[in-house]
Amino acid sequence: MIPGISDVRRLPRLGKIRLGEKRISPGSGKEYPAALDHFNFKDVPWVEEVYGPACKEIDIVLPHEDRDVFFYQARMAYRKSGLFCKCDNGHTATRVRVGPSQGPPSSKVPKGQPMDPQGEEAIAEQGLGEEIDVGDMFEMPCPGEDCPFSQTTPQRFCKGVGRFIFMIPSVARFGCYEIDTSSFNSIVTLNSYIEAVRVAAGRVSMIPLKLRLIPKQAQVDGKAKTIHHLELVYGGTLQSLMGRAKALPAPVPVAAMPTVRETDTVLPDDLMPAAGATLGKIVGEDSTPPKVNLAAAKSALGAPAAPPPAPEEQAPEPEPEGTAQEPFEAEVVESPAAQPASPPRPRAPRPLARAPAPAKPAAPPTKKKLGMLF
Repeated sequence: MIPGISDVRRLPRLGKIRLGEKRISPGSGKEYPAALDHFNFKDVPWVEEVYGPACKEIDIVLPHEDRDVFFYQARMAYRKSGLFCKCDNGHTATRVRVGPSQGPPSSKVPKGQPMDPQGEEAIAEQGLGEEIDVGDMFEMPCPGEDCPFSQTTPQRFCKGVGRFIFMIPSVARFGCYEIDTSSFNSIVTLNSYIEAVRVAAGRVSMIPLKLRLIPKQAQVDGKAKTIHHLELVYGGTLQSLMGRAKALPAPVPVAAMPTVRETDTVLPDDLMPAAGATLGKIVGEDSTPPKVNLAAAKSALGAPAAPPPAPEEQAPEPEPEGTAQEPFEAEVVESPAAQPASPPRPRAPRPLARAPAPAKPAAPPTKKKLGMLF
């Protein structure tokens, strides 16, 4: 067995089923997302071979019991290069620091000005300006609908997105599929039906359900319009649903399900304005994936910071030539046995773990500094 490899399980993620498509505007020649009245199987053509090109209903099962695992929901804003900002608890957003603008053509913001003033203000308020580099992810309070990226003018960049993950028993491939939706009606309807099934059957995983795309009359910008949203349906009787709890297989282990980090890397280009390119023109694009600044995250969460180093009384002895380790100063007191052991000082995380070097011979019992290698 190889720990960390042999014990890892992954359920194949077979692809996305879309609720819209990208079209070209005849006037401007630009792409825009357009909703459909049927499922789009462009990315999973083998599903279309079973259900046809204009399918509005598919047979599914939910792979797990935890709704947050198979129907993750969050506010999300994407650039063309990937995720820019996300909030999945209603309070704290995780955002990528984009820094100052380089000016046109990479950004509409004048050169030298912050491309994300709101994010820079949050970083300054937390005192993390020196710890968070451009490209790092940081935490900040989520403004919700008051965020400028959530406003409908000029375009709504941040949307509530639900990632619905399920399996299709009638298709000759084993794994899970994903549908992304930003529809209020779809998210509320699916959440409600999932909980109703759980109450009736005592579980939701592995119960045969039908996923439908149905029409609904709604008011959009003050005008009547036909929209389409998702719904779940159980095809049997309530009595049969109540009797399914003990007769079904166990759910897929949560460790085998696609992770949130994995699904976050897939751009929902049929839901975002110009597939994220419009937001990218405002806050810039970055081809490198964002990284998490652990030290900044601990500081933002209120974790105790490392104490400042004690004032030097004597410089540490020079290290032998050719050693690459950095010295760490510790104080030796006259009577170490008489004093209780103190916990080790917290240290900032290093890129790579280093094996400790052999300890130096103990010094005479007088107060002075010793070089210790880590």
